[in-house]
Amino acid sequence: MDYKTCNRCNNSFPATSEYFYVNDKNKKDGLYPYCKSCAIKKAKVRNIEFSEDIKDKSQIKRYKNRGIKPPFSYMGNKYYMFSEIYKCLPDKINTFVDVMCGSGMVGSNITANKIILNDIDKNMIECLREMYLVDNFVKRTKEIRITCLDEYKNGIIEFNKAKDIILFYVLVQYAYNQSPQYNKSGLFNAPYMNNKCYLNNYLLKRINDFSKMIKEKDIEFTNNDYKYFYDYHFKENDFVFIDPPYTGTCASYNFKWGDNDDKELCLFLDYLDGVGVKFMMINSGNNKIICEWGEKYNMMVVGKSKYKTTNKNGTDSFEIMIRNY
Repeated sequence: MDYKTCNRCNNSFPATSEYFYVNDKNKKDGLYPYCKSCAIKKAKVRNIEFSEDIKDKSQIKRYKNRGIKPPFSYMGNKYYMFSEIYKCLPDKINTFVDVMCGSGMVGSNITANKIILNDIDKNMIECLREMYLVDNFVKRTKEIRITCLDEYKNGIIEFNKAKDIILFYVLVQYAYNQSPQYNKSGLFNAPYMNNKCYLNNYLLKRINDFSKMIKEKDIEFTNNDYKYFYDYHFKENDFVFIDPPYTGTCASYNFKWGDNDDKELCLFLDYLDGVGVKFMMINSGNNKIICEWGEKYNMMVVGKSKYKTTNKNGTDSFEIMIRNY
């Protein structure tokens, strides 16, 4: 009988599926490099609950899920870390509530009985709802042409009057960092990005792929402050995901969010924990308030952030995941 040495504990075991998980990509012996015991320990360190029944790669597909990119390219969407988020979700989810959904990246890619995409930005929610309800979003998008700063400015004036949500989507693609920005009166006023636009065939395909995916799901779109969910009637296996603005980082939509907002958000998450609702939050690991509060929950680093902190040193930021399960 052939024996195989575990790369983690250095112990030798019979090279069979009784001691090692099957790995079809390993052409040498068809097995993973770690013994089953070490594979499970390694997974638990990363806060992943592997089952003893795992036999092959098809049963761990969920841990490699990257999701479908949303048709918004701005800095805050979580496509780059979705696989980390997805593999740490509970096995059973009734209603998935994405409280600050932004581009809808996370909530729309989740499998659940029902999904709620909520955001305080009404235009973003209306845009996602339009992609969900209509079949000619791409066609209508291609009918709007912006080729210079003057046309962009005219588009802003037209949108702020008529609130054409297709025009809003096009304007965002020409806006700085593809990020919707508003003045104190709530009017769209994002600066122009010097005719650099991502409104190309690749992005149009992303719209089609994203729209096709969300049409297959039961999704409710809501435009509320997160505190609305204090009064929401949560049921068994409901789940809350929250990706708030990061205090002290450089994205434009983060500047209006500060320490007091972080403290109030922590109280909301404590409330969810108190009523038995599972939650997951992604935030900046440089945020002292969040990190100190998160010590009582399950907190882990999930990677380097796209953001820079706003101090003069421009310190690199890293992101953390906090869960109450």
